[in-house]
Amino acid sequence: MDRGTLNRSRILWVILLVYFAHALAWVFLLPPWQGPDEPGHYEYAHLLAQLRHPPHRHDAQQDVQARIIRSLDRWDFWRLTGQPRPTPLPTSFDQHPFLRRSGTQLGNETPLYYVIPALFTRLTGDPARACRFARLWSVLLGAWVVFLAYRSARYVWPNNTTLQHLFPLTVALLPMPTFIHATFNSNVLADVWGALFFTSAWGWLRRPRVSRREGAIYLILSLGALLIKRTTLLLLPLAPWPLYARTRAHIRGRPLLARIAILLLILPLLIPHIPTWAADWYKGRTHRPAARVPVHERGDDHALLLTSQGPHRPRAYVTQVLGPSALSELRGRTVVLQARVRALAQPTWACISVIDARGRSDACAWATSTWRTWSLIHPISPASPYVQVVFGLGNPHEWGAPGALLVDDAALRPLYGTRNYLKNGDIERPLNRFAYVLHRLQWHTSPRAGIREHLVHWLLAAAVLFTSFWGNFGWLQYPLPIPVYVLLALLSAWSVGQWWRWWRRLPPGPERDVWTFTGLAGVWFLSAMLLAAWRVDWLPQGRYMFPALLPLVALGLQGLYTAWPERYRARFPHVVLTALLSMAIGALLLYGMAL
Repeated sequence: MDRGTLNRSRILWVILLVYFAHALAWVFLLPPWQGPDEPGHYEYAHLLAQLRHPPHRHDAQQDVQARIIRSLDRWDFWRLTGQPRPTPLPTSFDQHPFLRRSGTQLGNETPLYYVIPALFTRLTGDPARACRFARLWSVLLGAWVVFLAYRSARYVWPNNTTLQHLFPLTVALLPMPTFIHATFNSNVLADVWGALFFTSAWGWLRRPRVSRREGAIYLILSLGALLIKRTTLLLLPLAPWPLYARTRAHIRGRPLLARIAILLLILPLLIPHIPTWAADWYKGRTHRPAARVPVHERGDDHALLLTSQGPHRPRAYVTQVLGPSALSELRGRTVVLQARVRALAQPTWACISVIDARGRSDACAWATSTWRTWSLIHPISPASPYVQVVFGLGNPHEWGAPGALLVDDAALRPLYGTRNYLKNGDIERPLNRFAYVLHRLQWHTSPRAGIREHLVHWLLAAAVLFTSFWGNFGWLQYPLPIPVYVLLALLSAWSVGQWWRWWRRLPPGPERDVWTFTGLAGVWFLSAMLLAAWRVDWLPQGRYMFPALLPLVALGLQGLYTAWPERYRARFPHVVLTALLSMAIGALLLYGMAL
């Protein structure tokens, strides 16, 4: 081993030691269950170990949730999250507003991150101890992000050793990414995958030649984003850029090659799907895709699943609104709605409904554990601007009823016709993953909210996104002081402006391609979050952008380095490291004082 290689190895170990010291400080300072969604992540890991298959929403077990809630109480969860202690303690997440609002991980996550934490839940019966062990697993995964930052720096700055070393140190010392990587949270696996993706992409753009093995790795990393987490799906639109940058000189003037390239780009969007969500069916109130589950007694068939804890919960229902062509054909005609219905366990009161401008028709009865075909007849108004089909638990005009309901083989037909005007009536077609992402990113707006309300909400969402990227600890309870955010906002805006001026002067070549791709990654992730934030019922979190942590940090560092006076360049790393250490230690002290 030559002296240069030995020195690089020592530098890498120093950087990793800095990261481990920072991350482990958070692991042992942070009380159990104070990381974002840790109760839900533990529930997923526990059920994965118990069931030996990825758990879905209908696999939730009340005794498991009751055990988690007792552990929350032992670790002072209510006070630390600003909640009054409930008396008596709830026995399920749905019985407490904060836990219900935080949602569930069941049916929303792939099991890849949870395999090791599932082992911890089997080794110890104490949920809090398993939570701490899982945090150590997250820390080890987070170390890969730092290592990949070190490896990728040579592609981004091949001739600048100062930034090559400062880049991974910045990643290791940023408070919020390290905080997330020190919690029981599947986001860390998405961050590792994003770091792998950008390291491979930068290598593609920088190397004179790309081997077949490197090309296969890049393809696997691009398509593998489909299997990690919803946030890694945002990597897919970026995947074609390195391919385009490397082949654009060969494609020009060759239409056949151009068509093949376009086909390769759109092919990943057509293959994947989400098997647990049904296409074209949406849950009431939230307008999110409805869950579907296999119906084992009917072979490979699936059914829509409705669950409600009632009676003090809003009514659970799924809905579908007819499209323009179906609506035009059914106006002025009488239709028949049919569906097969059964209760999942105990009998429950349920209704099927058709709604249009004329009014609504309901067929309500007790659903039992036996499949039965329900039907109703409804005349559609000749001038109705919409027709809506609804399947729900409980009375349509009251609060929900407790229970679980399965709905299958839904059909809306003319009274004397055979055509089914419902999409996906047999519930067999799962939702395409990319269709799901686009659906979540479209502008869902409340009819009662005007442009002013949406604009105010969007500005609030942008502020939440920015502050939670830099530091907002303890399940959103302990932010940094406001002056720190103001200073960071000014520095961020200044560094982006300086990077833009520097990038415009770059000549065509690999370096410009690398930085064009880096800038596109930053703009795309930021735009995706802010577009999703236009909705009035959702606020983005900075941790959703951490799969693009490496390009975001690279953009900031290059912008600051460009703006730094050349005669003081030797002091640049000292100033940056001092600021990062101060912020990291300050965040730990502030959080410790708040406990």
